Amino acid sequence: MSQGNGIQLQMNFDGHSEENRFKEQVYGADFTILFEISAPASDVELSAASAKVAPLAEFIMSKKEFPCGIAFVDSNPDIPSYPVLDFASAVAPENRDSHVVYLSGRGRDQEDIAGFYAQCKLQGFKNVVCVSGRPSVKQKNARVFESVNMLQMNLESDSPLFAGAVVNPFKYEICSAVAQSLKLAKKARAGASFAVTQFGWDAAKLQEISWQMHRNHCNIPLFARQMLLTPAAAVELCSGNYPGIRFSKNFQTAIRAEMQLSTAQFLAAQWKRFQLNVAGARFLGYSGIQIGGIETLATAKTAYQMILESFKALPTYQDWLEALKDYYSQMDIAPYPWRYYLFDNLLRPDVSREDASDSRKTIPEPLSGEMFRYKLAKSLFAKSHLHPAAERRFSKKMIVSCKGCDNCRLPLTQFICPETCPLGFCNGPCGEVDVSGKCFLSDAECIYAKHVRLAVALQDYAFLEETVI
Repeated sequence: MSQGNGIQLQMNFDGHSEENRFKEQVYGADFTILFEISAPASDVELSAASAKVAPLAEFIMSKKEFPCGIAFVDSNPDIPSYPVLDFASAVAPENRDSHVVYLSGRGRDQEDIAGFYAQCKLQGFKNVVCVSGRPSVKQKNARVFESVNMLQMNLESDSPLFAGAVVNPFKYEICSAVAQSLKLAKKARAGASFAVTQFGWDAAKLQEISWQMHRNHCNIPLFARQMLLTPAAAVELCSGNYPGIRFSKNFQTAIRAEMQLSTAQFLAAQWKRFQLNVAGARFLGYSGIQIGGIETLATAKTAYQMILESFKALPTYQDWLEALKDYYSQMDIAPYPWRYYLFDNLLRPDVSREDASDSRKTIPEPLSGEMFRYKLAKSLFAKSHLHPAAERRFSKKMIVSCKGCDNCRLPLTQFICPETCPLGFCNGPCGEVDVSGKCFLSDAECIYAKHVRLAVALQDYAFLEETVI
């Protein structure tokens, strides 16, 4: 059986093709463009919401120069919205293997995740991106289902979906940067076949995570998320309301100055940066981009044209590097005083990932008392995961600040209680750690900074990059 695009399709028993266009494009080294569309608020009819974006979806699927698809994502956690899979089904009645659907762990349990995967397979959606998600403002203490566990569930299921993960490479504090890269390696080992970065403008950080994944022997395809700023989004960004997105004060000053311009001039500035970012993603070896902030058909058409023009205007890596350095010659992106990079010679035309030199800055040793508590806890609780969690709870509370969970995992987590993370994450940090390394919920240092310091001191990284809990 064949379709108009010439791809031969094998049909399985439920009528869905066994082929996967998106997967073939990624592994075939086709630079792929994903347009991000958020699930609409639930106070409008689903049919009306899907009809509104139908022209946009039709345009996306009509492009031939580069393969395109839709990334269906959850909406703001503080806005009641339709389930993302319901919206995706309404918008994309066909060619569902060209799109990706985001699965958030917010408010879900293991049964919900399994049901989501089953519905994806039943409806012909074959590509999913697993994200832990974040609690709403009203439910700051609500727990979320970790993306690492979602990925492993999918990997161990019958007929796994083509699953991706997310990563925030824009970390400038040493322990945060190391923890993020190690968690992405863990996600890859748990079943992530590709990854999408958080959005940001620091091309050196995009190259950094790519090189580090190579060092970690986890060469999965990467997509660079791009965000087209509107004036309203720029206000939110400069106010610090985008989770995990931080940059220098002079870069913020530049954006605020653009906000004082006319709408046309403001958009021109955003398109300029957009073109630099898109061309950079391609030259840095990314498999594609995911574009957020595209809300209208006209904007999507402009974005696609800008992409084509950027590739023509910057035909070589050297051309792009010169344009990038010229654009940022008077502006730093890294937020002072946090300016850590894993490598010393990023964005150098004469340096490849094979001969890149590691940063000369070293990870600090465990803080006073951290190694003592580790050794003491290890001597007392080495087999606590095999016994009732309530056993020796007072001692656990005194030594490792035990929060009283139902399942003790101390021997699996370097004897640092995972419940001391406000989200209860036991497989690595979230992407929203502050630029200084502080938790975005508690204002205390992220517990995974302790994990990194201990891992270096013990020369044992298994928990951070391999062990799934």
